Formats: sequence, structure tokens, C-alpha cells
Amino acid sequence: MSIDERYADFLRGIEQFNRREFFECHDTWEHLWQETTGADKLFLQGMIHAAVGFYHFSNGQWKGAQSQLDKCVKKLSGYRPTYRGIDVAALSGAIESEFFPAIEKALNGEKIAPPSFPTIELKGASDGEAERLLARLDQERVLFQNEIAALKRERDEAKEKLRLEREKFALTLKRHFKSAKKKERVLYGAILTLLALLVLALVWR
Repeated sequence: MSIDERYADFLRGIEQFNRREFFECHDTWEHLWQETTGADKLFLQGMIHAAVGFYHFSNGQWKGAQSQLDKCVKKLSGYRPTYRGIDVAALSGAIESEFFPAIEKALNGEKIAPPSFPTIELKGASDGEAERLLARLDQERVLFQNEIAALKRERDEAKEKLRLEREKFALTLKRHFKSAKKKERVLYGAILTLLALLVLALVWR
């Protein structure tokens, strides 16, 4: 299921977020997230982390706020600059530039002037069909970015596997070469011994 199928719940969560009803917003979006698939799922999860993080922040629970907002920024990184009409870059930027420093100060025992909580303004086309098209394009963009990231991970894993195989081959070759040299010395010793015995036999004839 995509957000489109329960868009009213998505919008209700945004309204709650903007009213600073972060706990209620988290509850609304979590029910939606449980039934969502595809690119929308991780996006909703990131937004839920934002709501929970701001809820903790508003209650002075600094470590909880830091943990949740950090998860938010990381999970929304692939959705920048915008997704579903939301300025993801602006939201993440506010968290990074205003809330993280404030939390660090609070954790160090300093008094802070709490920054203003960001609001969510939907930007995009005015008619429903165009909005659906933009949403579809957003989803396709994120899925494409995820595929690219997965391919890069596979490439890096393949390169690491090849490096390990090369090292393993080099070590095996080195062992074989060392064993061959040892056998060669034994063989040369045996030949020299036989030659010495042959010389002695000729001398004593």
C-alpha cells in the first residue's frame, strides 16, 4: 500500500505535527506505516522518528531526542531534497543545524534557548492528478537511488571478495613455493650424496 490510499491520515499527521502534537502525530503515522510498502515506508519511518524526537525534546529527554532525530536524518537522507511535497532537506537541515547543537549543550549541562520546531508545508501541484504524478516520480526517484546504492554495495562487496581471494591465492602460492624449494634442497642433497658415494665407489675399486 502507498500513502495515496490513506492520504487523509498522512495529512492528519502533518496537521498534528504542525500543532506540536508530536505524540499523536507519531501514533497516526505509525498506523499508516504498518500498512505501507515501497519507497513510502522508509520515508514514513523517518518522519515518525522526527515526531518522536521532537516529543522527547519538548520534554527535556535529551538522549532520546538525539537518538530519534539522528535516525530521522539518516533514514530521510535518500529522500532529499523533497518527497511527497515535503521539503526534506529543510527539515533535516533544521535538525542538524539547530537541534543537534542544542541537545549537545543540554547534555553538557548548559542552559539552552530551545529552537523553534519546524513546520511542514506541502509544496507541489494544485490538482490531484498532477500531485499523484509528482508523488509517483518521487517514489521512482527514491527506488532508483536505492537500486544504485545497492549496486554500489554489491560492487564494493565483490571488490573486497576479490581482494581476499587474491590474498588467499598469494599465500597458497607462497606456501607451495616454499614447499617446492624445500623439496628441491632435499633432492639436491640426495643427488650430491649419490654422487659422493659413486665417487667413493670408483676410488675404492
